[in-house]
Amino acid sequence: MNAKRSDRRRARRIEVAGRARGKIKQIIEASLINISTVGALVEHAHSIVIDQLYQVTFHLGETDVTFQARAVRSFVSGSQPLPGGRARLIYRTGLEFLDVRHEDVDRIIRAIQGGSGGTSSLHLLGMAPNRDQGGWPWPGATI
Repeated sequence: MNAKRSDRRRARRIEVAGRARGKIKQIIEASLINISTVGALVEHAHSIVIDQLYQVTFHLGETDVTFQARAVRSFVSGSQPLPGGRARLIYRTGLEFLDVRHEDVDRIIRAIQGGSGGTSSLHLLGMAPNRDQGGWPWPGATI
């Protein structure tokens, strides 16, 4: 290791023999673009993994609707300027609903069409990837 680099570190690094395992969870805030009884298109500022399972939560005023969905497609749809001349990529992701009840989807649609301002927020939380589909290198890893 470069002596100059080690001088800038605030704490001494310890090398790990073998592989340490853990979980990283990240809540992704998203905007709903469109919805049907079987899926939705959402827009967000974080990349996701195709075929990954996500816990989707719609916050409808006083109540939440939570279910699982699979990311079936995702693409960069634009960018958002950041200070310093940088930019953040904006993604659109197609979600396939897996365990949602039709009455819950109807509640979401009614909230959107009812003029109540739609959903107050929408969150995606990555679930453990399927290792058979080549998932992440450590079990239980989530985004």
